[in-house]
Parts: sequence; C-alpha cells; structure tokens
Amino acid sequence: MSDIPDDAAPKATTKPDARKKLLDLAVSYGKARPIIRVNGPIANGSGTSITYATPNGISAYRVLTVSTKEPETITWLDGMTPGDVLFDIGANIGLFSLYASVGAGCRVFAFEPEARNFGLLNENIGLNKIGDRCLAYCVGLSDRSGFSTILLTQEALGSSGHQVQGARAGSSDMAGRSVRPQGIQTVTLDELVHTHDLPMPSHIKIDVDGLEHAIVAGGQKVLADRRLRSVMIELSLNYKQHAAVIGQLEALGFRKDAAMEAEVLAKTEGVALTGNILFTRD
Repeated sequence: MSDIPDDAAPKATTKPDARKKLLDLAVSYGKARPIIRVNGPIANGSGTSITYATPNGISAYRVLTVSTKEPETITWLDGMTPGDVLFDIGANIGLFSLYASVGAGCRVFAFEPEARNFGLLNENIGLNKIGDRCLAYCVGLSDRSGFSTILLTQEALGSSGHQVQGARAGSSDMAGRSVRPQGIQTVTLDELVHTHDLPMPSHIKIDVDGLEHAIVAGGQKVLADRRLRSVMIELSLNYKQHAAVIGQLEALGFRKDAAMEAEVLAKTEGVALTGNILFTRD
C-alpha cells in the first residue's frame, strides 16, 4: 500500500498504468533516502546501533566523524547513565542527543532553532524510536525570551555557525557571514526549568557558535543548582565575554578541566582558540 496520498498523485490527465508507475517511482525515491548507522557508546563497546538520516554531504560528514571530531564529548557522554537528564543546547541534527539517548539511555531535551536542522533532528529521533526519552524544541536559548532572529551562514541541512541575535550580553561578529535572518523564539535556561517545568538537568551541553555567554547569563539559577553535575561548553577564548564564562562557572562551584582549557588555548588549526571545556562539580 502506497504512503502517498491520493490527492497528491496526478489524476486528470494520467492513465492508470502511467499513474501507477509514477507512484512506484515516487515510493522508490522515498525508500532511497540515505541513512548511516554507527555503533555507540563507542567507548564501552555495547554495540548499540544509532541511525541517522543523511540527505546531503554535510549531514553525512557530521555522522561519519561523530567519534573523532569531538572525542572529549564522546568520553563525557559515555559516562552518563539512564537516570541522567541532558540538555543539548545547539543540537543541530541530533548527533550527540541521539548518542546520549540511544547509547547511554539518558532522558534528553534537545534545543535547535534552525528550521532545517530541527526537522532532521526530529526525523532522527523518529528513526531511532526514542520519542519517549528524547524531545526536541525549536527554540533558541539566550539571556532573554521573546521573538528574535537567527542569522544563517548557509542554506543547507546540517550546517552550523548560525547565531541567535538580540542578547543583551552582546554576541560575536556575524558581519559578512550571514546569508539571511530566520525568525525564531528565544527562551532562557532558567525559564526552561523554573517557568516551563522541564526537569532539572544533570548535564548540559552548550554549542551555539557565539552566544554561549548569553546562555550562561540567562541560566544562573539552574547553573547554581547542585543537581547539575557537569557542563560541556564550547568557548572562544579570544572573545572576552567567552573567557569570562570560566570564572563565572567556577564561582558557581564548578571545576574546569584544565587540560581541555590548555588545548583550546594552544589551538591554531580550524577556529583558533575555540573548543570544548568541561566543567564538573562533585
């Protein structure tokens, strides 16, 4: 039985045999949508299979490099348990949301404001049948809530570098890199938990290409809660508002991973002085 609705198929000018051929061709195209399966968690070799839809080269490359591009993130996720709650802020197509949910069994809340990536993120949740423990929201996090825009760097599934605008704390320079703005809604980290009743996260991953400091500014109550045990955040240490985040998190009782900070400070390839730093508390 075809999953193509009758009103979507040609009728008036197409003979029955020709119409059936077109329907069969359309169904075959649908079945040909490429996917990639990876094993996870990689570190403990559980053999769990994670499925990602990869409709273009960017999304396929992201999946193929999931275990090598950010090995520190994989190691961190491998230490999580089914009782943990992860907030994945800047989830993109769900690389790490799926890894944590399928592989570690965590309850995951994924936040991705870019429309194309949000659609593929939800497709990946559906492919892995984890809707009972992985929920995605098409919102951007910042230091205030309301209507805003996200500046897109390119029009492609899986692309990154987009940046939410309007943060009171300021943001990095997007001049000359934006294709167009897209309308979005923003919310603060504190509002997610204390206004909208999401559970207190055990772990938070923040990777939003520039506005990390504003998310920290809008999440002081959550970040101060001792139930939050770790934060993995991408920082650009040549950007003073990002560098200040280290002291802000330490003041809230977190301990930075000094080795990760040293690696970021020494980084000259790719985006210089930019990388993940893990903050933990006992």
